[in-house]
Amino acid sequence: MGLTVFYLLVISIWCVNTRNTLTHEPEDARQKYEEFKLRYQKSYATVDDEYRFGIFKDNLVRAKQLQDMEQGTAEYGVTQFSDLTSEEFANKYLGVQLDELATEEEVDPEEDVTVADDNFDWRQHGAVGPVWNQGPCGSCWAFSAVGNIEGQWFLKSGELLHLSVQQVLDCDHVDHGCNGGYPPQVYRQVNQMGGLQLDADYSYKAAVGKCHTDRSKFRAYVNSSVILSQNEQFQANKLKTIGPLASTLNARTLQFYRKGIMHPTPSACNPGQLNHAVLTVGYGIEQEMPYWIVKNSWSRGFGEQGYFRILRENKSMKLFRSRYLMMRISICYLFTLELWCLCARTTTPEPENARQLYEEFKQKYKKTYVNDDDEYRFSVFKENLLRAHQLQTMEQGTAEYGVTQFFDLTSQEFQIQYLGFKYEDMQDTEEMSPSTRVVMDEDSFDWRDHGAVGPVLDQGKCGSCWAFSTIGNIEGQWFLKTGELLSLSEQQLIDCDNVDEGCNGGYPPRTYGAVIKMGGLELNSDYPYKALAEKCHMDRQKLKVYINDSVVFPRNEHLQAEALKLMGPLSSALNANPLKFYKTGIMHLPVASCFPRALNHAVLTVGYGTENGLPYWTVKNSWGTAFGEDGYFRIYRGGGTCGINRLVSTAAIR
Repeated sequence: MGLTVFYLLVISIWCVNTRNTLTHEPEDARQKYEEFKLRYQKSYATVDDEYRFGIFKDNLVRAKQLQDMEQGTAEYGVTQFSDLTSEEFANKYLGVQLDELATEEEVDPEEDVTVADDNFDWRQHGAVGPVWNQGPCGSCWAFSAVGNIEGQWFLKSGELLHLSVQQVLDCDHVDHGCNGGYPPQVYRQVNQMGGLQLDADYSYKAAVGKCHTDRSKFRAYVNSSVILSQNEQFQANKLKTIGPLASTLNARTLQFYRKGIMHPTPSACNPGQLNHAVLTVGYGIEQEMPYWIVKNSWSRGFGEQGYFRILRENKSMKLFRSRYLMMRISICYLFTLELWCLCARTTTPEPENARQLYEEFKQKYKKTYVNDDDEYRFSVFKENLLRAHQLQTMEQGTAEYGVTQFFDLTSQEFQIQYLGFKYEDMQDTEEMSPSTRVVMDEDSFDWRDHGAVGPVLDQGKCGSCWAFSTIGNIEGQWFLKTGELLSLSEQQLIDCDNVDEGCNGGYPPRTYGAVIKMGGLELNSDYPYKALAEKCHMDRQKLKVYINDSVVFPRNEHLQAEALKLMGPLSSALNANPLKFYKTGIMHLPVASCFPRALNHAVLTVGYGTENGLPYWTVKNSWGTAFGEDGYFRIYRGGGTCGINRLVSTAAIR
């Protein structure tokens, strides 16, 4: 064929291989999962249940890793968040993004920084209200600020009021409601509003509504605010004299926190990545370990009846690098700091008809959610509208982006269920063989027109793209050898391929080797697809197809097109993040919008063509015929768009 066989490169590329392979899941994971669902009243559809179980097992592993690294007395394990991915957890409950303060924060030299006593707790003095539940709304910043204001008002008047967090969500026009906020700005906004109503008059909804303040019902006001030094002894003195303080921290580990004094290592809890706002209400010492007492906004079911404790005065670690915030009469300058609780939003406003589009989306794709989850999914949907709009403005080809069946998924959910390559860049040289001809005979070729491509299938909520890509290639190779197009078993690969990881990932070049070791493949009718990994039950008597070898091609797209025409459909990989929004047309995104080295999905390239002077590849996906162009998409050919040329391979049958 005039093609040189290249050595397979040892690359760590996995389709959805997010599991830590060094720590095995507990043998009683299924029992723990069923107990978790019963305790927290969780229920899922069959396929989604397996997906959530996979996340649950990963979280068991992560909790054990945290426990192994814990230097305090904290206990980590199963919590109400154990069915959430890290991104879901962040989107619903965390989200502050912090840039370092550009100014020095020195302690006032006139202040005594010796803590007066070992223990103090404002709960015992009436300055702290009940624990609230923010729900699936990124409103931690509002609960933190309002909790601080309640304490300040108590110290001023002796009256503990339950003030309205919802008023802040609806009427603070600088922050972003359920999509994020920054406590210092809240104080200024409350000052401009003229005050706060009671929660009884303006109750919490866990969703942003239209502002409807009633000035006649304002019960508390704010004059100004200040940010304190990071010296923790100074902070403890201020807390005792001034009241509960709004604080921020890296709260990733709180997803697994059950009780005790948290003291993780910096590698487990990076102190530079603040992502959650809370209320510090006291401090203490237990077994010679100093700690802060912190009120959260995740209900009394979290941690120690809604609170957690974290190490205090650890100068070397600075684990709780919070910017304590308080109100006082004398005005201090607030630092201009971009700090957002879940502020993933861009400056592009959401469409006015977002709600209508969302309802149409649910009807078209038969989606249903319970109340709180519906509002959360609506917020995800709106973010995806913005992303699709951004892609459309950057598109250099003819592709159209918009509402698809994936529009209720976060980027991590989309990746876990449908994508997933982890890609380490190839360090090879890519010189073509001098004897290889790369001049194209024609502008268009499509193996669908020649019988070598089977129907579009749907991998479901299983990270099996690698199996569909490999099987599609082998089916084409067998067709070229025998003239017979068979529907081969992806499920056999998921269950019996011991080098890949079933629904948790795989790498096509290694898959070919696994097929060779198995001795061949059964038909899909004999070993049907289940969208989940099961025990291998391969029947060697039913093996219909074998392969002998495999090839990985260099990245020259002229050579790849020639190879496709001569050898059949090719297994390919690409950065498929934009496919979440793809509807039709030829994708041609700039590198900044679709980084070519970030391969995360395996597909089958079946042809090529040119339209209006724009060369493209024709690519078969495994997301059903509702995706894209009847299950296919087209992508610009010749520029390595989204890395479509970086990992192209085929089986060889002699």
